[in-house]
Amino acid sequence: MRNNSGRFISIIASVLLIGYVAYNIFNLAYDPVKTERALKVKVDDSITVAGVALRSERLVDTFSDGIVDYLVSDGARVAKGERIARIYSSASGADVEEQLRVTEAEIARLEAALGAQGTGVDAYSIENNIRGGLAELADACREGKLKNADSVMDEVLTGFNMRQVVQGNVGGFTTRLEELKSERDRLREARADDYDTVTSPDSGFFVSYTDSFENLVDYETITELTPKEIAELCERTPEVSDGSGSGKLIDQYEWFYVATVSEQEAERLEVGKTLPVRFSSSLAYDVYFTVEKLEKDDDGNRAVIFSCNNVNSELACVRTDKATVKLNTFSGIRVSSDALRVVDGEQGVYIARGQKVAFRKVEPIYTGEGYVISGIRKDDATVLQLYDDIIIGGRDMYAGKLI
Repeated sequence: MRNNSGRFISIIASVLLIGYVAYNIFNLAYDPVKTERALKVKVDDSITVAGVALRSERLVDTFSDGIVDYLVSDGARVAKGERIARIYSSASGADVEEQLRVTEAEIARLEAALGAQGTGVDAYSIENNIRGGLAELADACREGKLKNADSVMDEVLTGFNMRQVVQGNVGGFTTRLEELKSERDRLREARADDYDTVTSPDSGFFVSYTDSFENLVDYETITELTPKEIAELCERTPEVSDGSGSGKLIDQYEWFYVATVSEQEAERLEVGKTLPVRFSSSLAYDVYFTVEKLEKDDDGNRAVIFSCNNVNSELACVRTDKATVKLNTFSGIRVSSDALRVVDGEQGVYIARGQKVAFRKVEPIYTGEGYVISGIRKDDATVLQLYDDIIIGGRDMYAGKLI
């Protein structure tokens, strides 16, 4: 009995010993590597500043008591003498006008759709127009160009209606059009005639509200602001009116964006250079600003004054948004810092070439957090190339090692 027990223990010990040796041999022989594909990327080198937009703004504050019905949208371009609002004595008058505008817009869409009947317009071309309109609508929404989105949506809806008409589904549209025309006539009869009209005192871009920043700084002296004055402006909080009795007119194309900056940020800016800027609000497109002036006071405070000659319906409403200023754009291969090695004084990475390891140099043109961007050199095979498999794991790597 004792002999059997001893034999059993001996067998168990042998199995454990063999397993331990096999495990260590496997670890020595098997050295898994992790790789990532070398792909081309673009990286913006930028700074983010918090500033204030300053313009030549003329207050339009002649609205009498009553309900304001604006005839133009915020940021819209208006001509001198153009009607910008009606003032009604009661809310019913303004409601009728709004219903009338919506009704007339739907009538216009239906008439445009019915007009395609018998013109030879085919469903295929209409479908392409719809797809193009939807793509344009997506772009407008993504870039924050909501004024554009409204007009594009009208075109898309008209396209859907046209598709139904050319497919022969006309009856419902004709009936609906007659109903809308009757509604339009009723609304026209119900329109109030006791309203005041507000016209634009000059040409420019109209905004239906104020925010307490208008005329804080004389437009002619904006470029003379000191860093201390700019810092005080940046600390102010806009006090936005409800838009019911006041507005403003931006009457100059050139406007300014002023912001405080650190010494390091100021050293990266250059007076006279034009740079793409992106605001942190819903605007998702670049606006080009020129570095007008860099200021430094006796206390070491620094500030920058940007100028811009582009005004549109979205930019007219920008005031205290943060702005990302793009100083440069780098294009190359993104390399994780974990993959970088130094071999014989050369910085580079190991790559997987078939079943072997090879070394390729990297030429950093930009360093980010946890990565570098390596320049692309198609004419030099010793430098990392697009689509190489970069090794970012493994032990005891060296050129020629089998993997």
